[in-house]
Amino acid sequence: MTPILAQKILEASLEYSAICQRCPSVSDLVEERLLKPSQTTDPWGRTFVIRCTASDVEVRSSGNDHRFDTSDDIARQGRRGCQAPLRDSGPSANQRR
Repeated sequence: MTPILAQKILEASLEYSAICQRCPSVSDLVEERLLKPSQTTDPWGRTFVIRCTASDVEVRSSGNDHRFDTSDDIARQGRRGCQAPLRDSGPSANQRR
């Protein structure tokens, strides 16, 4: 369920950033009704994090260990201005193969 939820948050983030021209927070997405409040946390009760660069948006869960940028993270990345995600990102993408 977490990869699907991360994908939904990514799609909402890309839509928001295209319209508002800035990186959203999870609360921005709820406020704009792009997400339901129940769609903001991973199975471990942690809020997803949205990171943006000038060209990309990344949505990340810290996973079971509650630490970011470790092998159990769930992440999705997409390019701003493009509604399709680029790829899975993070070590967890390789673990699912």
